[in-house]
Amino acid sequence: AIAIVLFASVFVLYSNKFFVISRKKEIAIYSLVGMKKSQIGQMMFYENIIMGLIATACGTVLGVAFSRFFSMILLKLMADGTAVTFSVQWQAVITTVVAFLILFMISSLNAYGIIYRYKLIELLSANKESEKLPKYSVMGGILAIVLIILGYTIAMVMNVNEGGFHLMIPALVILVCIVIGTLLLFKNFIPMAMLALKKNKAFYYKSENIISISQIVYRIKTNSKMLSFIAIACAITITD
Repeated sequence: AIAIVLFASVFVLYSNKFFVISRKKEIAIYSLVGMKKSQIGQMMFYENIIMGLIATACGTVLGVAFSRFFSMILLKLMADGTAVTFSVQWQAVITTVVAFLILFMISSLNAYGIIYRYKLIELLSANKESEKLPKYSVMGGILAIVLIILGYTIAMVMNVNEGGFHLMIPALVILVCIVIGTLLLFKNFIPMAMLALKKNKAFYYKSENIISISQIVYRIKTNSKMLSFIAIACAITITD
């Protein structure tokens, strides 16, 4: 449940941030036609709340409706003959609703505050802002690969049959190595690798490489944190 909440938090907060940023010019136009900042903030706040309530309601109903179906598929793949009965776990429903309402409340407050954080000229010129080349550390990129290899190597050689406190130290080392390594991977190694490919003119000017590599180079700086959290959340969810 914790892993799913973390996974959902990344997507909800990131998508809300992208949604609000894409509407900066629209917010500036509202201000130019005479709307007060408080009115624009309230409009965006209630808009996010209403969308959040609708999304939570639809997601909860669909989750309850299809939970038995996906459980049957899982048991079928596991060759388990256990019968799956339909039931509604109200504690899980309440936990889901509360968690997502908190997420949408945070995103709505963020949308409300954007009108006070930016000047009118910044909102109008938001679409014209160009992204700069990402800065990276060569040592950070090398350290990322070393930490990830070390973490997965320890995970493969450790004896999981020992159990108890014998697994705590290697598990902690694996966790630290993988998390830090993943963060450094997206922050340092990938920009370093993409810029190295960009300098290779024979590869860079070949077919569609010039478009794809340029997009990655200029977008990786903005999306590095989000990609890191998604990778870590996916790893936690799958291993659980």
